[in-house]
Parts: sequence; structure tokens; C-alpha cells
Amino acid sequence: MTLGFTTNFPDGRPTLFEQKILWPYEKQIQVKYPDLLPKIHTFRLGNRWKAGMKMHMVTGNRTPQRRQFNLDYPELDRCTGTQECIIRTVNIPMQAFSIEVDGRLLENDLIFLVNDGFDGPDRFFEWFGHPFKSTEHVGQVVHWTNFKY
Repeated sequence: MTLGFTTNFPDGRPTLFEQKILWPYEKQIQVKYPDLLPKIHTFRLGNRWKAGMKMHMVTGNRTPQRRQFNLDYPELDRCTGTQECIIRTVNIPMQAFSIEVDGRLLENDLIFLVNDGFDGPDRFFEWFGHPFKSTEHVGQVVHWTNFKY
């Protein structure tokens, strides 16, 4: 099943999601981005993913520029598991968020942020937050490594 990744944040800056996913497996990326932290999972709305499903990691999904970037990496071929996840954000009176995985509130949200490919709370909040309202995102963490929360 297709697992699409965007290449830019809403402000146009690059996400580097592809590089963060490939970083552990690709020496050239490690040299070019020595301080990059690997993206080891992704959050998706809904409940479509199951362990063992074939993963087609792509950028440019549903465009002529569609490109699958995990073809040469058998380690990234299959979903290793999923976990139920709820991300709650609120903007009033200040930006805040909480992350619940498999019914447990995470004590260290920063680990989740980094593992999901975000450089910090501001980028994460930009992605999942909406100005002047509370938001709840219900879905799942899709894993391609053996890491679990």
C-alpha cells in the first residue's frame, strides 16, 4: 500500500522526511546530513495499516513526479506494526499538545516528535495544530522498525 510523504512544510521549507527515513541505511545521506535524526515511524489518520502490509514509500503521490524511494531497501519493505494514537493540540491560551499511544499518555512527547521526523515542537505544532481551536487527530503510528512505545 502507498505511504506518501510530502517534501515541504506549509511554509515551503523542506521536510527531509525521505532523507530521515533513509538515513540509517544510506552512507551518502549520513555524510550530507550528519546531524539529521532518523524518522522511524509515521502517524496516519484512520486505521488502514496492519503489520506485514507491503509499503510503497513515495513522494509526489498522485502526480507525474511520483517516486517510490524505498525500492532498494528491504528493511523498509513492510509495515512492522501499528499502534493506536491520538494527537491533541490546543492553541488557546497557548500552544500545547499531548500524544496518547495504545491508551497511554506519553510522558516524553519529544521522543515521539523526533521519531516522527519533526525537528521540534514548533514544526510538529505547525503540522498538526490549527490556529484558535482545539484539534484531535485519531489514527495510528505506522512502524517500519522494531521500535514500539
